[in-house]
Amino acid sequence: MLTVMVLIGCVFMTTLLFLKESDMSVLNDKRVSEITKNDMQEMFLGPYFGYAVTNTQKAYILHDLPQAAKRFVAAHELYHLDFAKRVVPLEERYKKFGPPVNNMFLHEVSASWAGIKESPVGFLIVVYKTVTSLDRLKLYFKLAWR
Repeated sequence: MLTVMVLIGCVFMTTLLFLKESDMSVLNDKRVSEITKNDMQEMFLGPYFGYAVTNTQKAYILHDLPQAAKRFVAAHELYHLDFAKRVVPLEERYKKFGPPVNNMFLHEVSASWAGIKESPVGFLIVVYKTVTSLDRLKLYFKLAWR
């Protein structure tokens, strides 16, 4: 069973790799700004690749990522910004219902899918950089278990 799942995953990822990488339009979006790793750490208290600030409708991405990864991260963060415009602000939802843990996971998956459609190679780069960074793994496990 595990072998079949791995095989299906490999076929899926290979298919994504051969999809045409889109143009740079997400990087030209006025809401996207590139910042340094130190600025990202200071502004958002974590080793993120990108961060979306829904109040200001601005997305920040690390400037030292490869272009494909920048496209993935920009599309991911723009999804968050576009989603925030369509729904009740997050702060109000937290006051009424508390943090939506399951919905937040599905929201991140949806944002990542938007990034994968923009740059499948960028997704693979981000996954590789995530699993090879102890700081980033600690951050994501901390966020997942709160």
